[in-house]
Amino acid sequence: MALDPLIESTTTWISELIADYAAARGWKPGTDYRLFAEPVCRWGNVAFILLVREIDESRSREIFLDLWRIQREKRALEPELDLAETNLLVRSFEQVKEGGSYSIHPGYREVTLDTPLPSAPVAPAGVSPNAR
Repeated sequence: MALDPLIESTTTWISELIADYAAARGWKPGTDYRLFAEPVCRWGNVAFILLVREIDESRSREIFLDLWRIQREKRALEPELDLAETNLLVRSFEQVKEGGSYSIHPGYREVTLDTPLPSAPVAPAGVSPNAR
């Protein structure tokens, strides 16, 4: 089933924003960070989980707030831009390894600049986000 164009454009826009943010910090995709998305077409939104290799809880909040500010500033510069609603969680690779409420459920798909749309299934809960 094809994704709604609004969901597709939102996923691409957020993926690019996060890739730019990561590159500015010297993070390498797959090694230092990974991005997962779950499009929820019936509600018209996209949920994202950003995994960062080495962060603690306070740094996780700082990254979230940085990204929130950046996306608001970018959207203000492009008032004609139509995006779906989004949610973002920032977690460490270690938190996901712990499982439980930190697990990434199977509805999420990994997103990269090479594959900006959710396309491949996520590894089952308990599988290391380091596995390739």
